[in-house]
Amino acid sequence: MGKSSLGMTIAANIADQGKNVVIVSYEMPPVQLVRRLLAANAGLSVKALSSKEAFLKIADLETHT
Repeated sequence: MGKSSLGMTIAANIADQGKNVVIVSYEMPPVQLVRRLLAANAGLSVKALSSKEAFLKIADLETHT
């Protein structure tokens, strides 16, 4: 697991506890960080995130939250 991935996992776990989180990265643009977070929550790889099935899975997650 890379540094950014670890940081995003920690931040997501803190956010799941209802706390506010701010993520600042000098290595990745914000869009890439959001893609990683979406992929992790949907149980998909970042590469698989570009498929139509991925968007449907993410939409399904949103409706069940």
